[in-house]
Amino acid sequence: MKPCLLELKDLKGYYLTGKGTCKAVDGVSFRIEPEENFGIVGESGCGKTSLIKTILKVFPNYFRIAGGQILSKDVTSFLSPIRKCGQCGGKRFPSSLKAL
Repeated sequence: MKPCLLELKDLKGYYLTGKGTCKAVDGVSFRIEPEENFGIVGESGCGKTSLIKTILKVFPNYFRIAGGQILSKDVTSFLSPIRKCGQCGGKRFPSSLKAL
């Protein structure tokens, strides 16, 4: 049995603002198995981008991982097929709505 590609356990990431804390990622848990399709969907402003930035650890200095675990052998190798797909010479859309 192959180990999972990525597993999150109760991941929490918060923005620190002048008015307090904004809980952008609050208690997210999931597991991605090899050869499994996985998507993240939600309303505008619900934390999709903050979640991905938390997984990749590429967030601004006013953001903190407040708890939880990111379990993966190497997150960057997990995402490399996605990066390659974006470099296929196909059109790149600045907005997901323009892709429709």
